[in-house]
Amino acid sequence: MLLALSKISSASEQLYSILQGLFGGIVIVTNIIIPYFIKKMTLRHYFIGSIIWATGITYYGLLYDIPHFFIGAAIVGIGMPLASLTRVYIVQSLVPEDKMGRAFSFNAVLLYFSNTISLALYGIFSLHVSIQFLMCVSGIFMLLVSLIGLLSSIYFTKFGRRFPIHFHK
Repeated sequence: MLLALSKISSASEQLYSILQGLFGGIVIVTNIIIPYFIKKMTLRHYFIGSIIWATGITYYGLLYDIPHFFIGAAIVGIGMPLASLTRVYIVQSLVPEDKMGRAFSFNAVLLYFSNTISLALYGIFSLHVSIQFLMCVSGIFMLLVSLIGLLSSIYFTKFGRRFPIHFHK
């Protein structure tokens, strides 16, 4: 986002700070509101959160200007905490208490590893293609993977064999 803003505006750092503030505020409000509407989170909630998150990324990739960055960041600010809270809920629901520390450590390692890989790839690819293209491709890819995950979780829950771990309780 900062790379995109630096190509669009001379006040990129200030705009990025405002965007981060908006994003953080929406994440806080979303984290407060979610427990009032969702009592029991499932894998479907995770995929729905990822779809909302990916929609925000795709939105500001396709409509590549400053006002749309704010709208896209707001959309991401709703989807990301839904996916994150669901991931934590699923870990707490399915992992035995004595293995909880390992599960959360493994979760953190996966998150930091994926962040490192994605930032490295973004850095390499941004030398060859536009930031807008990268935003669009990553948003659409995330959207497709999340939709496939959501649809397959619905299909396998209704028509597949029972898996020993029940994500859809």
